[in-house]
Amino acid sequence: MPAQRTSDTKPVSVRPGHILAKSDGVSDLMVHAMLFDGEKDRADVTSKTQLKIAHMGPPLGNATKSCDAVGGMELTDEQKLRIKNFITQCKDATKKRDKEYRLRGLEATSKELYVILPSAKPPSGDFAYWRFSCVGFVLKAYEQIPIYLLKGPIPERTLADLKSFYPFFSADLDKADTREHLGIGTGDRWPVELVGYVLHSFARNEADVIAGPYAPQLGDEYFPRQFVSGGAPPKRLFGKQ
Repeated sequence: MPAQRTSDTKPVSVRPGHILAKSDGVSDLMVHAMLFDGEKDRADVTSKTQLKIAHMGPPLGNATKSCDAVGGMELTDEQKLRIKNFITQCKDATKKRDKEYRLRGLEATSKELYVILPSAKPPSGDFAYWRFSCVGFVLKAYEQIPIYLLKGPIPERTLADLKSFYPFFSADLDKADTREHLGIGTGDRWPVELVGYVLHSFARNEADVIAGPYAPQLGDEYFPRQFVSGGAPPKRLFGKQ
């Protein structure tokens, strides 16, 4: 199934392990990536359908949400299981962290596990837990099967850009210490992996998705993509334009 938008009236199909996305609610800008964590295929999904999802909110875990776009490919039972196991392992690690913090009398804030750059950051000597953005969480899930969805060069974005891409973090991004924690403490523009990029990776032939990752362009933060000054002309994603 190629990537596509959902609507109020025309249902689309979604399968376990497929990627779901939320828009900013007023445009085609995609601002949140999730994984469908249901047990069965669905053929009745509209933009209003509530689905069981797994995501890095924060917090990392399950929720019930609707979606504005979906993207995926044919997954084997083994691939679905690997994605499911990845979700379970991440949730278990979060619960373990919460328990360890309580035993030490510390507050386990959900934002501590969130990072923007890189989109997935492994444990280190300074911090013993994986950290993700919403995009990093879904990218790392697909690496388990293994499918690599994005490659560089990633377009660089300014702080003003990031505030629109991360509306729930907009106020936090004004704080220097928060930007440092999120991985954007130095510089004035950064190669951040965005939700729309993942959808455009799936807006290809399935053979191309399997063959290799997608290099995003300016305008791919929107889905369908928009022409942005300095970017490439719009791609033909949905037939003739």
